[in-house]
Parts: sequence; C-alpha cells; structure tokens
Amino acid sequence: SAHSRAAAVIRQPTVIGRGRVLQVDFTGRALASPMLRQYLVLLAGQYRLSGQYAADKFRSTEGLQWVVSCANDRRELGRSAPLLDTDGSWRELRIDFRAPFDCDAGLVLELRAVGAVDVAGGMRGYMSFDAFSVQPVSGKP
Repeated sequence: SAHSRAAAVIRQPTVIGRGRVLQVDFTGRALASPMLRQYLVLLAGQYRLSGQYAADKFRSTEGLQWVVSCANDRRELGRSAPLLDTDGSWRELRIDFRAPFDCDAGLVLELRAVGAVDVAGGMRGYMSFDAFSVQPVSGKP
C-alpha cells in the first residue's frame, strides 16, 4: 500500500482533552522536506506564530523545524527552535517574524527536517501539533 512506502504519513487523530490534532508519523524512509506546507496571507508587520507539539519515541538526529518564508522568493523570515522528542508531553513552540511589504504572493509556513541525515531516512516515530495561531505583535514596548 502507499502507506507502507510513505516516509511521512499525515493523520488527524483525536486526542483526549484536545480533540483532533495534526500528527506526522515517520517510517524511517527517505523523505521529502518540507513535508507540510501552509500558505499564509498577512499584511506587512510583526507577528508571532505559536503552537504546541508533542512527540513520543521520536527518533531523529536533529529534529524538525517550522520555517516561515516569503512565498515568492523563499526568503526566510523566521524559524522555530528544533523540535525533538518530548516523552509525550506537550511543549510550546514559537516563531517571531516580520512580514515584509514585498512578499507579494504571501508567506509560506513549512515543516522541515533540520538535518540531511534525517531527510535521507533517519526519522522514526511521530510528532503531533496543536493550537496553532498567528497574532500581530504591537511594535510598542
């Protein structure tokens, strides 16, 4: 089946106390990075993307990162810290970034493997994501 050959399988299981979450299962096969892409349409300005993640029995040399870029020229605007195994507990993730005026086609949020070893097939286990939001950040202190 396609599932048995896939490097990353994306699911939306229901988690008690949370409802549906986004889950990526890794099979240890070579994978395409980014594995997820979401387009964002934001006015120019300062923003904070926040969310939560959890991973149990997640095996990876360097982990995963969410990266925000301009959609038109792939200029990177911000990235999360590397996300690694959390022994099943939920942790916060955050990206502070500025959307420039010249990202004409909007922005893109991508989930990427940090290291080449992981892209070549080093990742196993799963990571779940929940409670994502993008909020404008006032420039005032």
